[in-house]
Amino acid sequence: MIFATVIKPFTDRALSILLGALLLLPTGATIAAGSSLAHELFEEENWNACRVECMRSIQSEPNAELQLLHTICGLRLGLNTTDTLHQLCEDNTTPPDIKSRAQYELGRAFWIAGETSKAFENLKQTFLTAEDIKLHKRAGCTLAFVVKEQSALLNTAPGLQSLLLTSEKEWDHALRVECQRPTTKKSSILTAPARGLITVYQTQIGPAIGNRCSLHPSCSHYASEALQKHGLIGLGAIGDRFIREPSVVSAKEHPVIINGHGKYADPLSDHDKWINP
Repeated sequence: MIFATVIKPFTDRALSILLGALLLLPTGATIAAGSSLAHELFEEENWNACRVECMRSIQSEPNAELQLLHTICGLRLGLNTTDTLHQLCEDNTTPPDIKSRAQYELGRAFWIAGETSKAFENLKQTFLTAEDIKLHKRAGCTLAFVVKEQSALLNTAPGLQSLLLTSEKEWDHALRVECQRPTTKKSSILTAPARGLITVYQTQIGPAIGNRCSLHPSCSHYASEALQKHGLIGLGAIGDRFIREPSVVSAKEHPVIINGHGKYADPLSDHDKWINP
């Protein structure tokens, strides 16, 4: 009895330590929660925060999908992450759906960089093998823009043009806008204050208040694209968007579903002809 009385405090302490250690281990629920948050941040286009959350979750347990999200966010922020995308494509352990998405993003990255032949090969592979219907459509639509620039590429893939023509009827207005090649213009010091405000909004204010814009792309992304494409003159396009927003929403034209939310497509390309007639 005396022995039991003496040893009991130590056994209770050991059990408490063991229980505490178990509670600190990353559980499936914890990892799933981190993955869910990363996806939410990605859908909100909060690239910086998504990268941080992906890395935090990956450190707990390696995950190909989160690695892909982390890499895509880097691309959206202007970082060169094509090596990581290539590794995901070549790794035999990468799940097929993740590999297809990596091939698509790699193809777009090559296209934007002007490496059209490499872009064609990756986008073609995605278009022909992707099981996800949305990714299949996106790859086909982007591929159509690529071969429009360099039609000779079709000579290396007999039958591909027929497949693209068959798929074309499934590409709505919003998808065509999304799949176009981004037009960029060297940043000017004159637009630096406006670009700074947009960055603060996208990284600090936007995530706090949620995605409330009824248009696609959102006003902040529309403004960022206008400044990149047209420099200081883009401020006129930004002002035009703010003035038009209520009427566009009231008209309810070009409805689209973006990440499960109903919005109205209103791309810059529909409204900047007056800048570059």
